[in-house]
Amino acid sequence: MHGCYSASPGTVYPTLQWLEDEGLVRAKDVEGKKVYEITDLGLKFLEEHRDVVEEIFDRVKDAVEEVLGGGMGDLNRAMGALMRSAYRAGGARETTRSVRRSARS
Repeated sequence: MHGCYSASPGTVYPTLQWLEDEGLVRAKDVEGKKVYEITDLGLKFLEEHRDVVEEIFDRVKDAVEEVLGGGMGDLNRAMGALMRSAYRAGGARETTRSVRRSARS
């Protein structure tokens, strides 16, 4: 998604629980963390619904390209460069102020 979307825990964890309840994924403990893996039933489900899955990925790809591509892509890159420059300039000023304060002390 190129950073355009980040799922919240309130979306991710209920979805994982539902997938586990359906037998499509299974959770296991790996070094104290819950890690999910797809089951054979989950793989079969994906294969049986391949056309739907591909359509979803195509729609997401189109939406991301619409936001990031063309003029919007140029605008997003320019805004990113502007923000980085502003933060660097602000950080440099703060460092200069800190050095001046330290020198006076």
